Amino acid sequence: MSSRLAITIGLGVACLGGYIAYGLHWSPRAEQERDEGTLRVALPVPVQLVMTGGDRYLAANLNVFRAIMVTTKNPDPETVAVQAQLQQQASWFNPAHEDNYYLAAATLAWQGEAQAAQIVLHNATGGRPADMYPPFFYGFNQQYFFGDYAGAATSIRTAAERVEGNNKLALQAMAARWAENMDNPKQALNILHAMASQTAHAGLRGYLQSRAARVEGLLALRAAAESYRKRKGQPIHSLNDLVPSELAELPADPTNLGYAVNLQGVPILVTRRPAQTQP
Repeated sequence: MSSRLAITIGLGVACLGGYIAYGLHWSPRAEQERDEGTLRVALPVPVQLVMTGGDRYLAANLNVFRAIMVTTKNPDPETVAVQAQLQQQASWFNPAHEDNYYLAAATLAWQGEAQAAQIVLHNATGGRPADMYPPFFYGFNQQYFFGDYAGAATSIRTAAERVEGNNKLALQAMAARWAENMDNPKQALNILHAMASQTAHAGLRGYLQSRAARVEGLLALRAAAESYRKRKGQPIHSLNDLVPSELAELPADPTNLGYAVNLQGVPILVTRRPAQTQP
């Protein structure tokens, strides 16, 4: 918890009492909230500003404080929805609020409110221009929850621009891996080539070039598979169907992960090595 939040919690106790009395105490749902550690009410933004004397930073802290104080280990959907609303409001009051974006990344995204978490993280990315973590968490959510590898690669590259040394190289390598999983391999290839040309680190440049070569191999396989389909009137069942009718040999993958064929007969990238069996 940041020091600013800790300090303002004490200053905001009286205001929080008025906040609850005005917006919550009259409602049986408010009693349930206080008794069960749930969240049931999120007041409109103008009301919150009035209750905090126009101090948007205090309003943000109070919202985050309420979200942190949820004690249920498995919150019900209504609690999570109100928490998401509170944290989005806090993000509007103070986009740079550190506790808010950490809490959103750690809880909301995993409780069915990934879109709300992205709003908080997007605002924090702009509000904290030197902090790598908001764009990092935002990019992770893009690929994990939404399958947006292109956007994820861009976000991770933003995170990489905010750090130096090995952390920068690791993030750039992650962006490259996600870029190669984009739905459009040609676009992925362009991104990988651009990243390779922009880095001054020889090791990273070689890594990016190997990833680009892997995507080039995929493009060659897909072109050959499409030619096979048109000629035979049916999709391929394995990569071996392409040799020697379409290709003299299968392209080598510099990463040694290899290629495969999906159920539709389209070549795809293998993203992980098979687990080794114990002897």
